[in-house]
Amino acid sequence: QDCRKSILDRDKHLCRLCLHEDNYISVGQRLDVHHIEPLHEAWKKRTDEKNLITLCKMHHYKADHGEYKREYLKKIISTPPTIKEFFSEKVQDRTAHHNLHNFP
Repeated sequence: QDCRKSILDRDKHLCRLCLHEDNYISVGQRLDVHHIEPLHEAWKKRTDEKNLITLCKMHHYKADHGEYKREYLKKIISTPPTIKEFFSEKVQDRTAHHNLHNFP
């Protein structure tokens, strides 16, 4: 749980893919901490900050099903989200978009 909290704090409690790819902040969504290299392949990296990324349910589902390359996810977390990204004119609250999908 301490590791999860640390990653959520590092990522400012935002889905890094929503912010990076879609320029929006998911609000009111349950966030997951995703293992970039899966536990069954990299058990020793289970608490390694360089192997963890905060994702919304939709992006976590897609990441788990191979829609994002591991190198791409690692590149995203190599730099922290900035305040400029949060408040740029391009950033939108698109929570309703997520509510249209029922992801596990």
